[in-house]
Amino acid sequence: MDIMQAIMDIEQKAQGIVKSADELKEHQQEILDKEIKEKEAEMKQKLDRESEKLRREYNAIRDEEMVKTERKYAEKFEELEKICNEGKDKWISAIVSAVLKHSA
Repeated sequence: MDIMQAIMDIEQKAQGIVKSADELKEHQQEILDKEIKEKEAEMKQKLDRESEKLRREYNAIRDEEMVKTERKYAEKFEELEKICNEGKDKWISAIVSAVLKHSA
């Protein structure tokens, strides 16, 4: 019987070791899962910060280009307005003359 008891004791200790190993494995998996979630959150925050930085840079460049474009077209409009004002009297006279000559 002593041999049987020894075998049963060994079996019981082996089951205890397996159970402890399973619990340790489960605990390690929980730690790993937590670390993965933390790393994912950290990377998302970093990505969000970088995205916002790029968005601000893009908006600044876009705004600068819009100001340049608006300035360019304002200058062209002023130039066109000046040409129209300078030639207005001459064009009106030419049109009136042409109409009077044609109707006579």
